[in-house]
Amino acid sequence: MPPEGKNKPTQAVDAAEISQAVTRINKIIQNIQRDLSFNLDEDSGRTVIRVVDSESGELIRQIPSDEVLAIVTHLRDVQEDLVNRENLGQGLIFSDIT
Repeated sequence: MPPEGKNKPTQAVDAAEISQAVTRINKIIQNIQRDLSFNLDEDSGRTVIRVVDSESGELIRQIPSDEVLAIVTHLRDVQEDLVNRENLGQGLIFSDIT
């Protein structure tokens, strides 16, 4: 026999309740005073999302982080180096020995 409360039917959520919840969430978020910005990191080519405190200008969160952006940039540079090395291997080899 199943334990008490395990097989209770789920209750449908009323559309009005959802609307009220969204309104409350929006009010809370507006009071937080945060700015959201979307930028393009030129080195990595990735979109960067930044959350900044609108009063102090302090960076609250960045997605992806500077560390991740640096890794992406490094991996792209390594990949480009490998492609360039493969292209260098094609062609003629010369020697100054006669």
